[in-house]
Amino acid sequence: VGSPIEPLAGHLRHPQFHCIGSQRDTAGLMFSTDYLVLPFATEVRADLPGVRKLFFDAGASMFAECGMGCTRWFVDAYRQHGIEFDRIVGWEAVSIDHRKLWQSIPPE
Repeated sequence: VGSPIEPLAGHLRHPQFHCIGSQRDTAGLMFSTDYLVLPFATEVRADLPGVRKLFFDAGASMFAECGMGCTRWFVDAYRQHGIEFDRIVGWEAVSIDHRKLWQSIPPE
């Protein structure tokens, strides 16, 4: 069972992102996670025995650098909903220092 989350296309981001005006923080809304409604484990049957929980992050950046909705935010948010991932696969278009990346990932 799959569960879509953050859209990559700009027009599918925060509902108020395109409400442009002098009082609008459009950059903040572009990367806001306030509107996301994540499922609980029981809703997607992630609580059943033998079910594997995989997380794919296109645009992963660094695990814990949360300026733009980092992987850590999603891992923590799903954990609060009873979902612990068996595997996390991240992809980033920009080359990053692998040693720095692995140092930012906690052992668990």
